[in-house]
This record gives sequence, structure tokens and C-alpha cells, in this order.
Amino acid sequence: MIPAIVFRYPSHVCPECRAHLIAYKTERRIVRSYSMGEFTAIHRIMKCSNHGTLFRSSMLESLVSPHCTYANDIMVEAAMGRFIKGYSCSEISAGLNNSISESHVRLLSNRGMDILMEIHEENIPRLKDAMNSYILQIDGTTDS
Repeated sequence: MIPAIVFRYPSHVCPECRAHLIAYKTERRIVRSYSMGEFTAIHRIMKCSNHGTLFRSSMLESLVSPHCTYANDIMVEAAMGRFIKGYSCSEISAGLNNSISESHVRLLSNRGMDILMEIHEENIPRLKDAMNSYILQIDGTTDS
């Protein structure tokens, strides 16, 4: 049996108007995580009884992206294995006990690298200030 973890907004009152939060909707989905294994995420979305604003669990959103099955830590492991350690997608899939397919490893690792590039591009001015000038060179191969 797959364990279930309940996620909800941490407060019982609206942070804006201090009105009581009421249950709006409960969503369930299976999540696969590298560190936590497979579990059912039960997300209790709350609604302000005064003005109707919805409140979601930030903890769940930090673990897994909306509408995704694989947690962010699997994306990081796949990207690190593929681009840092040089493993193929099949090796990474086998290392994760085949709980994720090779095609999903490829998609997740590509997404992880896209996110890393965005973070890097946002911080180029800070990096230049810290290093005066730098050269970044990536030399390697990956499976297609």
C-alpha cells in the first residue's frame, strides 16, 4: 500500500482579513520522489470564507511541480547524473530502480538543465561582479 501524505495551507485563517478558511477542494495524485519514495499526495485546498481567495500548500509546490508525477529531486538527480556524471538515460533509469522510464529521465534532465540556464542567466551580472571576468566552457557529450 502506498503511504499518503496530507498537504494544506499552514494557517486556519486568511492572512489578509483573518476570516476562517474553509475546505474548497481535495486533490489526490501519486508522486514519485528520490528521497521519499512513492506516495499519494492529498492536497487540501482552502478558501477564504470572506472573499474567496484560494490557499494552497507551498510545501507540496516546493516538492513537485503542478500536474507532475516526478518530484523535483528526481529531476535534479537525473540532470546531475546525465550532465555532470555523464551517465546515459538508461543508466540513470536503472539507478533509480527503473521507477522512471528512460524517456522521462531524458525529459526531466532536459528540464533541469533549462532551469539551470535560466538561473545562470539571471545571475550573470552578479557573477561578473564577483569574478571580474570569466569564461564558461562546456565540453562534453550526452545521449540524444
